[in-house]
Amino acid sequence: MIDITSVLTILFVAAGIFFLLVGSIGIIRLPDFYSRTHATSKSDTLGMMLVIIGLIIYEGLTINGGKL
Repeated sequence: MIDITSVLTILFVAAGIFFLLVGSIGIIRLPDFYSRTHATSKSDTLGMMLVIIGLIIYEGLTINGGKL
């Protein structure tokens, strides 16, 4: 049976991976250096934050969750 923590973990990690992929595509598609770095920094920061939040939800409020 799937509980709420598993669903939230999957949603946060999937959203984080989506933003990381969008940032990677932005490196290829955008025209100049400053546009590339701006778009990549914004999307990669949000993507990594979402992945880490998903991992903290998965691990729970333990010492290992705090280490993330």
